[in-house]
Amino acid sequence: YRVAVPAGASAGTGGIDFPAATTDLRTHVAALGGIAPATDGDGAYRAQYRDNYTGLQRWSGSSWVGIACDLIPWTKASLASGYGHDGNNNGDVRYRVIDLIGTRFVQWRGGMNVKYSGGLPAHDGKFLARPLPATARPSSGLRTVPVACSAGDSSILSLKVDFYANGTADLLNDPGDTPPWVSLNGIMYPL
Repeated sequence: YRVAVPAGASAGTGGIDFPAATTDLRTHVAALGGIAPATDGDGAYRAQYRDNYTGLQRWSGSSWVGIACDLIPWTKASLASGYGHDGNNNGDVRYRVIDLIGTRFVQWRGGMNVKYSGGLPAHDGKFLARPLPATARPSSGLRTVPVACSAGDSSILSLKVDFYANGTADLLNDPGDTPPWVSLNGIMYPL
């Protein structure tokens, strides 16, 4: 601890206000590989970890740096009618939100079967039965990503998905191409 003693302080003049004059100089440490509680101070050594209550951080030697951590674990997406899970045996359509070095991302995986009407995907491509939670939505505008698709009934090998700030998503195709499934494996975009 450090105690700041003001000039002229004495028992006869009211003494020292210890709670206000005291600064804690201790550095939180944890056993090797342990995680220290959040503090405003510097780390004690390079590669020290701390939990800042929103994710894990690692001391670089000069600053605390966020590392990847789940904010929303893998969650099965609720699909609208005309869409089905496990397209091409790629598993259920799932998403998660992670913090990757201080930036939030949504990751997707799984395959989705798609039905078409008049050359367009069901519901004009709106494949989610309900909007994504607020923490899984782009902060503004939209995020556009390519998705792999079946070569069957298609002259192309990818389609486009737009993810919107209101939590909805659209699968976009060329009306002449109607692939029976799309893969969301490996899709990732920043929020």
